[in-house]
Amino acid sequence: MLRQLNARRFFLLLLVTTCLFLSTTAVPSIAAQGLTDVVTLSVNAGYDGYFRSNNWLPLRIEIENNGDDLTGRIVVRPETSGSGITNTFSTPVNIASGSSQSLFLYITARSNATRVRVELLSDEGDVVGSEDANLRSIAGRDRLYVVVSQAAAGSVIDLAEVKSGGYEAYQANWSIANLPDHAPALNAVNALVFNDVDTGTLSNDQRITLREWVTNGGHLIVTGGAAWQPTAAGLRDLLPLIPDNSLTAEAADITPLLQFGGD
Repeated sequence: MLRQLNARRFFLLLLVTTCLFLSTTAVPSIAAQGLTDVVTLSVNAGYDGYFRSNNWLPLRIEIENNGDDLTGRIVVRPETSGSGITNTFSTPVNIASGSSQSLFLYITARSNATRVRVELLSDEGDVVGSEDANLRSIAGRDRLYVVVSQAAAGSVIDLAEVKSGGYEAYQANWSIANLPDHAPALNAVNALVFNDVDTGTLSNDQRITLREWVTNGGHLIVTGGAAWQPTAAGLRDLLPLIPDNSLTAEAADITPLLQFGGD
């Protein structure tokens, strides 16, 4: 009888232990389900990482969702991004299963910021994806040039040596997709150069942003050359002339222009 009672107690104890184990493992967390593996983020921060303290800087974020439909928000938080990011910034996200999405988040940072962490939070508050991007602050009187081009890296205009007053100069190379849809995000830029790129693909919001930025004093440079037609296609209302033809000149024919430029 005693042996039967002990056996029953042992069986009951085993049953309770098994139930407790199942209760703690039967419903895995978001991370355990592998959502962090099926939702991926990529971040292009600032102007190839450069930014000016307390100016708006754009974060272009690419999201790829290989899991279920997802509703949540993109967030940058001081507690995860470290010093230099003093406020929380967020924007809502609704992305279907098997799709990708590109969006902008605009933030500000202090000069001591060296990185920013972008997180994707579900409506339940779970972190289902994150990505870090490096930041580098530049001084208020340093020059910042942004060149928008689809040319090969080796043939993109190099403006890093165009300095003024002993201050440094920096260049960011962008594709059309990097252009923000919020004009204040370009206030940190000294000059925006379009070179060998099809501006006809600019979105309406991007065109409005450029027009507003130029109207408020932004310096826009549009190059000619062999690709003058696609380069000017989406910017005609911002140009001082409407190009309709091109001529090829020998170096000797532009000597006065070279002299005027100091060469």
